[in-house]
Amino acid sequence: MVTPDIPIVKSAATNKKRYFPDKFSLLCWNIHKENLKKEFTPLIQSWKKTYSIEMVLLQEARFFNTLSSIADFPFAAVANLSLSGHSSGV
Repeated sequence: MVTPDIPIVKSAATNKKRYFPDKFSLLCWNIHKENLKKEFTPLIQSWKKTYSIEMVLLQEARFFNTLSSIADFPFAAVANLSLSGHSSGV
């Protein structure tokens, strides 16, 4: 386990909406580094449609510098550790 060289990573994708409505859906999940598995994206995309999710907060997410989105959501991530070429954080 190593402290990450680049602790903050942002996706190149941007959110088309510049604001959130007064009422919006939020998913908050400690995913225990499971977001890079192939099953993750279809699951979140399904929930996004079913529950009209506007924002996702992930704890223990895994990411790398070239990741463009997480389940089609643009993201900003802060790493707290790096292991085997992947950073993990929120």
